[in-house]
Amino acid sequence: MIRGLIFDFLGTIAEPTGKLTDFRYEKTYRIVAKAIPGMDYDTFFSQWHGQYQQLEKDARNTLLEYSFLQMTEGFLDQAGLPSELAPEVLSRFIYEWGSTLKFRDELRPVIQDLGSNMKLAVASNLGHLGFLESQLALYGVKDFFDELICSSEFGMRKPHPGMFQLIMKKFDLSAEEILVVGHDPASDEAAAEAAGMQSVMIGRDISDISDLPEYIAGFKAHSAAL
Repeated sequence: MIRGLIFDFLGTIAEPTGKLTDFRYEKTYRIVAKAIPGMDYDTFFSQWHGQYQQLEKDARNTLLEYSFLQMTEGFLDQAGLPSELAPEVLSRFIYEWGSTLKFRDELRPVIQDLGSNMKLAVASNLGHLGFLESQLALYGVKDFFDELICSSEFGMRKPHPGMFQLIMKKFDLSAEEILVVGHDPASDEAAAEAAGMQSVMIGRDISDISDLPEYIAGFKAHSAAL
């Protein structure tokens, strides 16, 4: 019997509308340009994106997660700027990056319905818990979730199963009672398998989140017949 759901965030609940390099982060750049008047946008973004790429490469290799604050402080250090600028630079960046995300249209009624009789959580490979909370609140679904966790807070990213195991403990459920909803088999499905949980991948097992209630009903019926 499924009594809890763990959702991925990027690619599952919210869709990036493009790559990080597809957008301009003018407000973030202006803060840096005030401190370094001679720095043009292309130089700023090359250094910013380079910092991100290095941290992302390391995290993929080790599964040790970094935070957006760590990324920002690394960029400022490379640029010769004081770390005191980090909160302002970071807040501008996550605002601008957040505006490039699109929530799935069918999400809110499905989450509201499922949350009425199941425990719900989000476990995301993301570098800022406050960003996750604000994005879910902006779309009006934050209060439907019982637990929110980011890999930057936990310390390890998926496919490490630790975030799922922590949620399982908080939910006081067994692994068999939790279904992981994701989109990336290499991350979401692999972490679920390592935690002993079942998973469903959007785009492979179901076409979108609106199919999830029917999938769960079929899953429950199959389990009851065993």
